[in-house]
Amino acid sequence: MENKKTTYTPEQEASIKHRDGSLLVSAAAGSGKTKVLVDRLLSYIDEGANVDEFLVITYTRAAAFELRERIYEELLTKLSESPGNLRIRRQSMLCAGASIDTIHTFCGEILRESAHLVGLPPDFRVADESESSMIMVEVMETFLGNVYENIEQYSGFSTLLDTVIEGRDDKRLIEILIDMHRKLQSTPNPHAWIIKQINTLKSKEIKDISETDCGAYMLGKIRSTVEFCKSEMLMLRSEMKYHAEFENNYAESVDKTITQIEAFLVAVEGGWDEARRY
Repeated sequence: MENKKTTYTPEQEASIKHRDGSLLVSAAAGSGKTKVLVDRLLSYIDEGANVDEFLVITYTRAAAFELRERIYEELLTKLSESPGNLRIRRQSMLCAGASIDTIHTFCGEILRESAHLVGLPPDFRVADESESSMIMVEVMETFLGNVYENIEQYSGFSTLLDTVIEGRDDKRLIEILIDMHRKLQSTPNPHAWIIKQINTLKSKEIKDISETDCGAYMLGKIRSTVEFCKSEMLMLRSEMKYHAEFENNYAESVDKTITQIEAFLVAVEGGWDEARRY
């Protein structure tokens, strides 16, 4: 069976052949990142490296499994093309023990190897998602209980409660706090990020909420939603000309709606307060 040669884009080929220093590849889903990663690793093997000399990290077990399988399959393909190549045969055997796993597993292995240095029992295990969620809820309930007992010490907390929860059920507040905590973990320094946001909100130089990260994000989401609505209405207006009766009955209303959407987009460009007034 003829083996079809893979055709790469110039960017993919550059990623595979790059050797001088670090390399960041940013591309959309389905653009061939996994294929490029596999072929980049194989190109190193072609140059004399061994597959078990690499550390390949992903964020999910499924992705790690797929990567290992893809690398193994490519090695088998190479072996089928050159059955007597003992080096490729050895690489296919080494693939099973290569460091291709999730970042959690990799970090867990490091901790186990150095457990005595950080005061951990060597037989520790990582809590699964459900256990982790239960622990976080328990911690939040204990924390909020302490806050309620000394609520006069926490300025603004009563206002937060009135804004977020209904009655005496604070489950919604706990959900929000845990969700915020999880999202904050995606920042390099969560505490520094929080301090920055607090200082920004306290700044007297801020004239409009759109000047804050949160406000700019929200306005951006609003803008994209309204622009989508405008495109849908324009498409509807264009299609109406093929349906005379429908156009006669609704053209004026649709045109008015489009005009209002366009005016709102102009208001959004003026900032949060201008959009709110409109």
